[in-house]
Amino acid sequence: MSTAYVEMEDFSLMEKLQEEKNILNMYVSSHPFENIRTKLSLEKVQSIAQIKELAKNSQIRTVGIVESFRKTHTKRSETMAFATVSDEFSEIDIVVFPSVYRQISHWFKEESIVMIQGKTDSFREKKQLIANEITPFDLEAWKQSAPKTIYIKLSKDRSREEALSFLRQIARTNQGDGHIVIFDERENKAYMLEKQYKLNVNDEIMQQLHTFFGAGFVVLK
Repeated sequence: MSTAYVEMEDFSLMEKLQEEKNILNMYVSSHPFENIRTKLSLEKVQSIAQIKELAKNSQIRTVGIVESFRKTHTKRSETMAFATVSDEFSEIDIVVFPSVYRQISHWFKEESIVMIQGKTDSFREKKQLIANEITPFDLEAWKQSAPKTIYIKLSKDRSREEALSFLRQIARTNQGDGHIVIFDERENKAYMLEKQYKLNVNDEIMQQLHTFFGAGFVVLK
């Protein structure tokens, strides 16, 4: 007996991520923020993991995916909301008071990607955020403007001094906005190099890096 298959549309990235988290409690696919985290850090946008280390009433700016939210009403019958947002590292609860919720009620929903400004608070010894402003986060625009990062893994027969000397040499005539991260296998540590090592990322530069370090040891993201 033959089996009939119905062709279905592929899941969106957000649907895939949500399904992975529901089943595995972790992300397997590349997270939407993974390739822009360097730019976020440069723009003083904190990760949720960083925020959880801050003291109460610290001012924050972060981005996240709305995992869940529920509406409720104050004693004055005004609508407010409680939400949980996540990034590639962690998740945190958000309190959205009526003055803020009125501005976002027409678009704020689960799976929205948002920029949040506010302050840290705690409830029952659990860190949370009080939102002062929530705006849609244009992920694609950030991806387009985010500088590329070149990840270089040093083989055991390649010293860090050799690597830095080579990178300094090509950076002299190829300065750009591409960040360099070196993973030293012997120390089991990763280092983001200083701005004088930033490169103009193009095919010629990548070929030079592949030749010197080995094609399997250089990744562009």
